[in-house]
Amino acid sequence: MSKTGKESCCGATTACCEGGTDAPPAEPKAASGCCGGAQTDQDVVEGVKEYYGQTLKTSESLKTSACTACERPHDKIARIIEKIPKEVNSKFYGCGFPTPLGIEGMRVLDLGCGSGRDCYIASALVGEQGRVIGVDMTKEQLAVARAHAKEYCTGELGYR
Repeated sequence: MSKTGKESCCGATTACCEGGTDAPPAEPKAASGCCGGAQTDQDVVEGVKEYYGQTLKTSESLKTSACTACERPHDKIARIIEKIPKEVNSKFYGCGFPTPLGIEGMRVLDLGCGSGRDCYIASALVGEQGRVIGVDMTKEQLAVARAHAKEYCTGELGYR
């Protein structure tokens, strides 16, 4: 976060409070929220749950471009993403594609898995003998991830 209250990645710059208030963005303060005002840890948790669980409807609803991939994924991962259920992809609010190739048979833990897109990618990469666990604090996002998991693994990936 810069001193001006803006975030950037790949040359994109967006105010952190954009769309969140009618007031102009305030300068960030140490140990406070982005737009000023002290926040407790619980305030932050509740704000994250509300934003990712209720405010956002699709990735087009994001108020910042700070968390985007700066390069195209490997062709194998791009092909996997194309086969992931549309709802899972449309509610993906993460950063890029952190899952590496060459993880067949391994166990993967995705903290902050959201709609599960990276879990779906990892499931294809670990194979039937691997295991993927996604953890998120947003029940709405977990509902999306769970809604398609069985059909994806059995139908798309052919796992038993």
